Amino acid sequence: MATIQRGFLKYYLLKLLSEEPLTGYGLMKRIEEETGFWKPSTGSVYPLLQALEEQGWVTQEGEAERKVYKLTEAGHKALAEAHHAKEELLDGLQRAFEIFRRVFGVEEVEPVHSRLRSLLRGESLGSDRIPKALQSRVVLLRHVLLSLPYEELSSEELDAINRVLEDTLNRLSPFIEP
Repeated sequence: MATIQRGFLKYYLLKLLSEEPLTGYGLMKRIEEETGFWKPSTGSVYPLLQALEEQGWVTQEGEAERKVYKLTEAGHKALAEAHHAKEELLDGLQRAFEIFRRVFGVEEVEPVHSRLRSLLRGESLGSDRIPKALQSRVVLLRHVLLSLPYEELSSEELDAINRVLEDTLNRLSPFIEP
């Protein structure tokens, strides 16, 4: 996962800077808030910002302790090119899914394909209803639940997890409209 994150960090920084100028620390915090689990290190962000500046994709203003980074026109163009590359990737994935389905006859591929395509297109799959202040917690909870080593857990541990989830559901139920 770290390799994938490092590969996407450049484009994540460009995306965030296309929305508003931010400090390096502000970029790290925003990524952590949006993902709920990934906080890139200063050793990754600041050298990358310097490289982006050398490429002419970002500029900086401010003092040494509080540099604010801003996307340039060249940075906007690079981000647009990344979106085009994403569309090509999606088309390639679609062809791969189709071949997989034809070779193996697996009908379950379609829901996975649809969900992946929606996620890569930036569609929220319902998360747009969740207030921004809660989104990182929801993402983190999902990440934790998907990362648990279920096959290694004892029945007592699984029961404990179930009790935590049941308690959480009970605490949230008063907020649900009848």
